[in-house]
Amino acid sequence: MTLVGIDFSIASPGITIEKEGELFYYAVQRKESKLVRKLNMLNNVTIEICSNEGLTPFQYYDKMTDMMLRWINSNIGPNAIFAMEDWIYSLRGNSLIDIVYATSIFRYKLIKKYGEDKLNFYAPSHIKKFATGKGNCSKDEMLFAFNRLKLNTPFGQWCHKMSKTEKPTEDMIDSYWVMSTMKSEL
Repeated sequence: MTLVGIDFSIASPGITIEKEGELFYYAVQRKESKLVRKLNMLNNVTIEICSNEGLTPFQYYDKMTDMMLRWINSNIGPNAIFAMEDWIYSLRGNSLIDIVYATSIFRYKLIKKYGEDKLNFYAPSHIKKFATGKGNCSKDEMLFAFNRLKLNTPFGQWCHKMSKTEKPTEDMIDSYWVMSTMKSEL
């Protein structure tokens, strides 16, 4: 069975796939950066650029979610199940309307492609509590919990060198915890 964890955000959605015991990470960014180039050199990380320049919000969300689904489709088998954070989101930099709008587009596309029974939702506080034991932890606490796992993967080793999170690593770490929360409840 393939497990897919999705941490959806407007600025930097992250995805983790666990397939046959291997972990793969994905994120979308609006701009290229030195960090993005370095992370893309890791063999289990893919970060794509999706500029919103000249696009309406709907066009941007449609393009971004198509990119995410294309990557998911190319990396999963027929027996995949999905986990996403539920509707409660932090508003750091994102308007509530935009996050609901974009997430709805993505959820619709996932359900249309894979079926409603394959999609699981978890409250952000539930995911954080699973990861750290505390339902209102910070992004850095999520990183520390991730690093305690001592994952022997290129991305795991990359994160082990970090003392503070930043985008897109924090979104890929969050997507790992979304996927792991689902895995623990299966």
